[in-house]
Amino acid sequence: MTANSTILVTGGTGFLGSYILRMLVADGYKNVKAIKRKSSRMNLVASIEHKVEWIEADLFDYEILVEALQDVEIVIHSAAIISFVKRDFKNMMRVNVDGTTHIVNASLEAGVEKLLHISSIAALGRTKNELVIDENTVFQHSPLDTGYGLSKHLAEHEIWRGESEGLDVGIINPAMIMGAGNWGNGSAKLIDTVYNDLTYYPLGSTGFVDVRDVARMSLAMLQNEQAMGQRMICCGENMKIRDMINMICQALNKKPPTMPLSPWLRAIAWRLEWLRSRLTGQMQLITKETLRTSAQSFGFNNARSIETLDFQYKSLQETIAETCIVYLDSVKRGENFGVLPLSS
Repeated sequence: MTANSTILVTGGTGFLGSYILRMLVADGYKNVKAIKRKSSRMNLVASIEHKVEWIEADLFDYEILVEALQDVEIVIHSAAIISFVKRDFKNMMRVNVDGTTHIVNASLEAGVEKLLHISSIAALGRTKNELVIDENTVFQHSPLDTGYGLSKHLAEHEIWRGESEGLDVGIINPAMIMGAGNWGNGSAKLIDTVYNDLTYYPLGSTGFVDVRDVARMSLAMLQNEQAMGQRMICCGENMKIRDMINMICQALNKKPPTMPLSPWLRAIAWRLEWLRSRLTGQMQLITKETLRTSAQSFGFNNARSIETLDFQYKSLQETIAETCIVYLDSVKRGENFGVLPLSS
């Protein structure tokens, strides 16, 4: 991959995709393209919008995809729906699985050389018998599955099919991605929730990673022939969710939550949130799946990324401190989003 390589990013206006685009531009890549929908918000990429060639399409505009990919050498596929709400499952499967099928097929038809897929640790599956997960963990259906995890697992099948048909592919499995973005969505919503006072804390633990580390690993994998052809877990630290929330509280000068989310509280919480969502028409923020997942404790082994890419991760405390500074500044300005600097 050289500065003159033509690179196309899907999901470029989203949380992770926006950091990938900004990093490509900052690193001097001159021929960067990205797909966006007509309704896409451009706030996270405003600083580099004029340096990217935008293609208005979605993952199901197949003919437009093939045409857009004609001179593209590398595709970074980060577009996806993340939801743990039952009614979103069908559309999530359509976008995450069928959309990936279209990207693979269009890449093969257009002669794309490399396809990097941003997946998730949720795609690796988990059972109570295997508490530390690595790239060799075999996916097994279990009661701990989520609809999102299943959609990303099936999307990976499409990526490996692409490899069998001639694409040079790689997969990144990020842990829970932390950083500044649209404060009403994803992990950035957690910062806003803590700022507005959080009473309860989950009992589980999981892996966390800085959004800039995921973007940086995307470029590092494409530049390393040894890394392509395999998957790579991208996880900076494994930690109790309570400890992570306490870090946010400290950075925002808020009182940490003191009540654990016990099983009976979880059962009440998701039902009340479901009812609130139904009555108000607003997005359901807490679901049965999210509460069940947050009660589990799993760790994720990042040794492959360190050994293969000599990768060094930012500390979670540093990430949270920087993100909270950006959050407080955006609150002061009356804005509902923020972006982290690429280097600090």
